Amino acid sequence: MTLAYKLFYFSLFFIISGYGEVNA
Repeated sequence: MTLAYKLFYFSLFFIISGYGEVNA
């Protein structure tokens, strides 16, 4: 797994968790 992939998935997870906080 390259660094770019890690960064991509980390930001994706961060955005999703942020959405969950806003919706909740």
